[in-house]
Amino acid sequence: MTVRKNVRGWRTAAAVGRATAADGLVAVECTARGGVSRLDIDPRAKRLSVHEMSAVILAAIRDADADLQRQLSAIMTDAFGGGLDRALGDPSVQRLASTLSSHERPWAEPVAVSDPMA
Repeated sequence: MTVRKNVRGWRTAAAVGRATAADGLVAVECTARGGVSRLDIDPRAKRLSVHEMSAVILAAIRDADADLQRQLSAIMTDAFGGGLDRALGDPSVQRLASTLSSHERPWAEPVAVSDPMA
């Protein structure tokens, strides 16, 4: 079990969710350790309004986070097999997952951005 736990921990720590938006003008990476770990904005994105840029960045962050969550789910399923399905059905585990997801992802809700040039 220790070897499995160490491998799972390494794979979890190494997981990186990636996403792009606006035809590749914005690229985001998210990690399990620190949320957004990289944000690249192509200079051509300057043509977007502040509101469009905000929406594009937030969409890329959400997509990268979803990619990371898919990877983590696959790692945990691989590590626990069918036992994970039983654990996820437990109401206490569902409450914990709900609490964690609502507190760890501040970018899940849209953010209002004012455009000083408008």
